[in-house]
Amino acid sequence: MPAPIGPQSRPLAPQQTRELPPPPPASAPKAAPAAPAMTLDAFQPKQLLPNPLELLTELKSGLKTKLFLKTPPGAPVEPVLRNSEGARNPLAYDAVLDQFSVAVSPRYEIKADQKTHCNTYVWDATKAMGCELPIAYDPATGEPGKVNGKAKVGEPIWAKPAVETNANGQVDWLRKHGPSRGWRKISPEEAQARANAGHPTVLAWKNPDPSQSGHVAMVRPDRAGPYDAKNGPLIAQAGKTNFEHGYAHPKLTGIANKGEIEYWTHD
Repeated sequence: MPAPIGPQSRPLAPQQTRELPPPPPASAPKAAPAAPAMTLDAFQPKQLLPNPLELLTELKSGLKTKLFLKTPPGAPVEPVLRNSEGARNPLAYDAVLDQFSVAVSPRYEIKADQKTHCNTYVWDATKAMGCELPIAYDPATGEPGKVNGKAKVGEPIWAKPAVETNANGQVDWLRKHGPSRGWRKISPEEAQARANAGHPTVLAWKNPDPSQSGHVAMVRPDRAGPYDAKNGPLIAQAGKTNFEHGYAHPKLTGIANKGEIEYWTHD
């Protein structure tokens, strides 16, 4: 698999500073520790958002690493950063994606079984954005699966009737259940524009060979310039190659002329 096609680095938001409050009196009680989860609210020009590089350093050096960098692919995780409908912006979108550290996280590595984990990564990212593209769901209703807390070792973790699926199953979910849950199909150019505005957007491809898995990836904001139809949208993915930034070019995705590449977006 060739190296990812795309920018080697992306410009970060200018360094922001804030005025520190005066130190509390010596007799003041210590403040309670902050909650581990953080919601990125509607963007304000002076709002301080996490620097992705600082965030990754924190994730890799602290307890949070154990929460999702080392969690098995089929198990749910609780992300540190979340974002929801009505509070979209590209900085929040980038921060949510970057926390998963897809290029280096053991959660998305190809192990001895040679399975790739594109479906897990997109599940993680969309769930953190409040528009879950489930990895397990009820085939009849499309309802995302719930963990069976009584499952024994070696048994499926999902309570019936939910079944775990691959990327092909996620594409099926988008087509059958996505529109009723806020997802809509758009063009590649619209996909990049939507991601640039901070709206969750995915690349989805169903493999024509039902014995082989398809592919899903996250379209992400691109600040490199106007949309380039030759290279396609900028994406982050887990797969045969895991990367944070690379264009959805046939040489990178490996899915040209093998069925339609679809793009779906959510508000």
